[in-house]
Amino acid sequence: MSTGTASSSPAPTAGLISTATCAGVQARRAARVFIIGSRKSELAQIQAYHVRDLLAAAHPGTTFEVQTEVTAGDVNLVSHLATLAGAAPGLFTKELEMGLATGAYDLVVHSLKDMPTTLPTGLSLAAITSREDPRDVLILKQQAATAAAAANVPNECAGASTNALTGSAVAEAARADGADSDAVLHLLPAGMRLGTSSVRREALLRRLAPQATAVTIRGNLNTRMRKLDTADEAAPEAAACASAPPTVPAAACAAVTSAHAAAPTGVYDALLLARAGIQRLGWGARITHALNPDVFPYAVGQGALGIEVRADDEEVAALLLLAVDVRAALACTAERTFLNKLQGGCQVPIGVKTTVGGVCASAPSPWSSASAEGAPRATELHLSGSVLSLDGGELVTVNDRCVIDLPVLSGANPACPSVAAWRSLTAQAAALGSRVGEAALRAGADRILGHVTSARPITYGSAELAGLTAPLAAAAAAAAAAGVPQSS
Repeated sequence: MSTGTASSSPAPTAGLISTATCAGVQARRAARVFIIGSRKSELAQIQAYHVRDLLAAAHPGTTFEVQTEVTAGDVNLVSHLATLAGAAPGLFTKELEMGLATGAYDLVVHSLKDMPTTLPTGLSLAAITSREDPRDVLILKQQAATAAAAANVPNECAGASTNALTGSAVAEAARADGADSDAVLHLLPAGMRLGTSSVRREALLRRLAPQATAVTIRGNLNTRMRKLDTADEAAPEAAACASAPPTVPAAACAAVTSAHAAAPTGVYDALLLARAGIQRLGWGARITHALNPDVFPYAVGQGALGIEVRADDEEVAALLLLAVDVRAALACTAERTFLNKLQGGCQVPIGVKTTVGGVCASAPSPWSSASAEGAPRATELHLSGSVLSLDGGELVTVNDRCVIDLPVLSGANPACPSVAAWRSLTAQAAALGSRVGEAALRAGADRILGHVTSARPITYGSAELAGLTAPLAAAAAAAAAAGVPQSS
C-alpha cells in the first residue's frame, strides 16, 4: 500500500548490489535474460505476465522470465491492513524489493497502489503502465445475482433477500453505472454488511451511507469473493504461513491461525473493491455498480502497475520506456506526490480523481500517440485530492490543474522516448501533486491527519530501525493509538 514520506531518508537497502559488478546479473545480461519479480497471487501473476508480454513484443530476441514469491502481506490475512502498515510499511513489496536489491530480480511488477511513495535507497520507479478503470465497485453475493437473473432483473441491479439492493429506485440508480452513486449509497439497507480492507472506503461509507456497516475482509480477490459467496468465512488461509518469507515472524503466523479458528461466518452482504482487479481476473459480470469518483474518490495509483528497478540499472530502465503509458504516468505521479506530501498511507483515508486532457486517466495513451505528427504538444492535467477523518465526519477536498508539455520524440526510433522525457513528464506532474497536497494541508488536512501520521515509520527500513519488524502486538498498538478500526 502506498505510504508517505518523512523528513529523514529511508534506511539503505540491505545488501544492495551494483548492477555493473554483480556476476549473476551480468551473466544474465550476456544471455539477454531478464528476471521479473512478482507476488504469487493469481492477479499479481496476470499483471506480471502482462508486463512480460509487453516487453517481449517491444524487444524481440530478449527473454523475460517471471519468478514469484510470498510477501508478508500475503501471510497475515486477518489483521486490518491499516494495523499492519501502521507499524511496518512495505507489506506487499518488501520481499520483492530485497530480491531486486540483491540481484535475484532485474525488475519487479507491483500494483502501484501497494508501492510506498518513498522507496528504499537504491531503488526507483522506472515505469507506469496503462491504467485499468480506477473506480471502486460494489459487488453483491452470487445468490443475489442469481435471484435477479431468475426474475429477469439486470445483473447490475441485483437484489438479495433482506440486506440487498431492492426496489425500482435503487435498480435505476445502479443501472446508471456511476452517474448517481450517491443515490445508490443512500439506498443501501440499514445494517447491510460491506466487506473492505480499506480505511478510505470505510470512511467514505460512514460518510455517505452511515446506515450500512463496514466489515474487515482480507485475502486476495479470489479469497474475498469466496468469502462473500459462501456461508463460512473461516478458511485454511493460515496454511500460507507454511511458505512464509523469513521476514514474517512465527508469532505472527500463530496469531493468524488463532484468529482464523475464531473467524465469524457468513458476515458479508456485499464487497467494496477496486474495479481494476475484478476486470483483470475476468469477473466484470459480477460488478453490481461502479462508484462515481466525484462521490467516491479512488485510491492513489489504483488500477495502474508500477515497475521498480535498481536505480543504477540504466539498461533495464531504458527497456521499460516503451511500456510507459503517458496518461497513466502523469495521473499517478501527481497522485503519488499528493499522498507523499500528506505523509499518507493505507491507514489514512485519502482519495483522488485525476483526468488528463479532460479524459479519465485509464484511457490508454502510449508515447507514440502523445508525440505523433499533428498531435497536441501540451495537455491539461487535473487532480482532485480528498482527505477524510476516520469516522467520515470531516472532509477536505482540493482541486487544481496544470498544463503539461508533451515530449517531441525524434531520432533513430521516433516511437521510443528517452529517460529524460520520462523525467520531464513526471517532474511536471509531481509539481501539481505537491501543490495540491500543500493546499490540502492549509485547508485543514493537517488537523484531520494529525496523530494518524505522527511518529509513523515511513519505510520498512525505518520500521526496522525502530524495532517494529515483528509482533502484531506492536502493529495493533500503533493502530489503536491512531484510532484505526481493528479486524472484526
